[in-house]
Amino acid sequence: MVIKKKFNIDNLVFLAVLLPLSILIILSSSSVIQSIDFISTNEILSNLSSFLTASLIWMIIYIKLKDFFDQKLLNILTCLFFIKIIINFLYIYYFQLPLFNYDTSNEFEISAAGDSGLAHASTLRLISETPDLIDRLFNNINYYNNKGTLIIYSLIYESFGSFPTNTIPWDSLVVGIYAIIFYFASSFIINDSKNIIVPIVIFTLPAFFLTPLLYRDVYIVLLLSITIFIIFNNYEKNDNLKKIILLTFISFILFFFRKFYFFLPITFFLIYQIVHNIKLRVIILISLIILITILTVYTFINYELIFTNSTDTGLQKSEVTLNPLLQIMQDAQLKIIHGERTGGEFVKLLENQNYFLKIFLRLFFFLISPFPWFNREFDANSIYSLFISLQIFFSFILYFHVINIIISKNFNKKIFVLIIYFLLICLLAAFGALQFTHYYIMAGIPILALTLINVELESIKKYFIYSLFLSLLLHILHFMSKKFLF
Repeated sequence: MVIKKKFNIDNLVFLAVLLPLSILIILSSSSVIQSIDFISTNEILSNLSSFLTASLIWMIIYIKLKDFFDQKLLNILTCLFFIKIIINFLYIYYFQLPLFNYDTSNEFEISAAGDSGLAHASTLRLISETPDLIDRLFNNINYYNNKGTLIIYSLIYESFGSFPTNTIPWDSLVVGIYAIIFYFASSFIINDSKNIIVPIVIFTLPAFFLTPLLYRDVYIVLLLSITIFIIFNNYEKNDNLKKIILLTFISFILFFFRKFYFFLPITFFLIYQIVHNIKLRVIILISLIILITILTVYTFINYELIFTNSTDTGLQKSEVTLNPLLQIMQDAQLKIIHGERTGGEFVKLLENQNYFLKIFLRLFFFLISPFPWFNREFDANSIYSLFISLQIFFSFILYFHVINIIISKNFNKKIFVLIIYFLLICLLAAFGALQFTHYYIMAGIPILALTLINVELESIKKYFIYSLFLSLLLHILHFMSKKFLF
């Protein structure tokens, strides 16, 4: 069964975002559940109330879509929704809490729980300092760099109780919703019943299926999925002004979750418009020429910085000043992306890339990090790191699949812009996040998974073998470079 065009899918976007958010705002402002002490202070009952509310919203979406959606797929996603919630509860209560020697999840603190503990403490601080939701939106909050995460979880805390585990059903709800939206988006590429594999794969991505507490990427992926849906949706009259307004609003929201993602929706829209109106071969040729030109000019200007050991550069010895191009890039980096920071992070990043070969090897390490066996000690994040590793391996399969699509007859403009969208996220990971790690491109993997439309099982087996060899090769390169170069 394929998607029916008579269904106004625009309703789904509003249903997916406004319905859950409205319920959270109503519950948090009215304190209907929070005010009942024996529920909000009892972790089991508090979690149960959160679970039932999120499940109710999922059931509303299920009923709304059952006449227009592949019924078998909807049932599968519903099962995955409940399985994901159960697994994450078991992971917290039977693994993390005993490992931390905690009795309840609200004891999470920074030293043991890392980002989860920091986000939990920051959420509680946000609630105490800004009781009003409007104040949270416009208050300059500097103690956690993703205010959107704190705002969402503050609503959950105020609705059901201050237990981080209350976020689990809502994270699962968000994953289920964007899996559905990606299903609709895949139908804009090829309206085929085989698209069933796309939402299932996206729902079961390891890094998103077992998620740490207070994790922001699921909300970022939701916004990115809506972006793709809006841009690809041409069932009705193509109203670009309406799309620009919606994408601008999404950009505004993205800024609260990860600042340097704010320009992605409009940029993706502009790229789509350019590609849509020009022959694909011409676009690819122009893109390659521009890329090669930029890399050549940049390498020529910064020859000493790239190819010379940083201790021997004139920059390190204070004998030369930054060239104007690098100075502009650094200023943009600090003022636009990291406006609250001071110092030369961008230059420091480049200075630390000692020798061109090391840059090359570190980029490879970017593809395979972080693996749990790189850590000397086992900790609470080791299990989650294992799931990250599984996702990295799946990413390799996706990369081989994309390469195969590019050289095949199935390559089209929409797949091309999806690849560009993913590469933009990779670029931001390299220069925006100032860290070479796979964590920062995970939000792009569900986007790339849209290319799995009509993929054959035999191809997956072939990509699996290729990925296995690639992973082993990269590990060997990494360990050799650590031993002989670093």
